[in-house]
This record gives sequence, C-alpha cells and structure tokens, in this order.
Amino acid sequence: MGQVTEVVNAVSGLIRSLVYAAAVCGVGYGGGWLYTHYWSHGVSTAQLQQARQEIAELQHQLQLKDMHIDQLDTALHLLKVDQRVAELRVLRQEFVPGLDRVISEISFVEMNDQGEPIDVPRKFTIEGDTVYLDYWVVKFEDRYIEQSAVNRATSICLFRKVFGEYQRPAEGFDLDAVNMRPA
Repeated sequence: MGQVTEVVNAVSGLIRSLVYAAAVCGVGYGGGWLYTHYWSHGVSTAQLQQARQEIAELQHQLQLKDMHIDQLDTALHLLKVDQRVAELRVLRQEFVPGLDRVISEISFVEMNDQGEPIDVPRKFTIEGDTVYLDYWVVKFEDRYIEQSAVNRATSICLFRKVFGEYQRPAEGFDLDAVNMRPA
C-alpha cells in the first residue's frame, strides 16, 4: 500500500504542477492579450491625440503666416500705387419732416488707375446734404522723397469713414473694414 500512496502522491503532484503551469500560462496569455488590445491601443490613441494637436498648431501657424503674407502683399500693392481715387455719387436726397433735415443716399466706390471700379459700389444713407469723408494722410519728410526711399517716397491716404453733417464721425460708416486690406 505504501507504493500506491507514493504513486498517487506523485500523480497528484504532477497534476497540481500541470494545473499551476496552465494557470500561469493562462494569466500570461490573458495579460498579453489585454496589453495588445487595450493598453497599446491607449498608447496609440495618445499618440494620435498628440499628432492632432500638432496639426492644429501647424494650421494656426499657417493662418498667421497667411495673414502676414497678405499684409506684405498689401504693403507691396500700396507701394506701387501712385494715387487712390474714389467716386462719390449722391443717389437720392429727401427732406424728412420728423427729423427736420435732409436724408441723402450716397454711393462710394474706389477706382483703379484706368478709372474702373475696384469693388462693388457701397451705398450709405447719411443725415444732411453735406458729405464728409474721413481719411488719414501720412506725409514723409522731403529728404525721403529726395532720396527716393521706396517705402517713403509718396504720401499715403487711407479712407476711413463717410458721414453726414448731422452725424458725428464715430457714427459714420467704415469704408475699409478693420484688419482687412484697403481696396
């Protein structure tokens, strides 16, 4: 009977070892499967998110550079322009009894060197029969003109607002949009 007990103990130990080995293999395989399907996916998701952030930053930088290029193009265009001409037409005038003044409808359009409109004429309704055109003029010292300094050889005119005699300049209509190039 002693030999049978030893054989049973040996077989029992072998089965126990095989069960432990199978459990260790199962845990190892399960861990590998979880790593492959969940954790490594999270790492690639983080890398993807980082790449998206980099793309967004690069797109923002591209927009800033495009704006800078647009500003430089405008400066170059204005350096080549010798004059800035606009046509201002009175389309209609009407006396309004309630206001006790004239209301004028006008049209404003800038012209190119050939006298053709640069943009679509813009219409404005102002109070009064006198139109005021607000603009800035930058004049440079004569020495710059005499030296033919490219960016200072002529005066610069920037149309700003149009308004009527019964309106304050702040109530006027903008001719050049803010942060946009002049026509």
